[in-house]
Amino acid sequence: MSGLLQLQKKYSSKKNVTSAKMFGSEALLVKGQVFMAMMKDNLVLKLDQAGTDMALKIKGADFFDPMKNGKKMKQWISIPLKAVDQKCEAVVAAAYQYVGSLPPKKKK
Repeated sequence: MSGLLQLQKKYSSKKNVTSAKMFGSEALLVKGQVFMAMMKDNLVLKLDQAGTDMALKIKGADFFDPMKNGKKMKQWISIPLKAVDQKCEAVVAAAYQYVGSLPPKKKK
């Protein structure tokens, strides 16, 4: 089982985690907010500053640029799937903890 599949399985079974589509790709949400998404060839995570600093040490990691127009999103880090391994587990855990600490998203 690949590192990404192991991470998806581990976090999809956690309390308050649901899945949804985001930009046509699979995403995991905690308390209604996305913390992890799979976008084409990348794992995308929402992180606080400490998590961002940790994630940017992973080879190929960068701020997420969904439109590929140079407008990178703060707090969102993209990690190439080929770089996703056991070392990424701490970064995914940081995303889960950070987003889980935010107030639940209000339903529209």
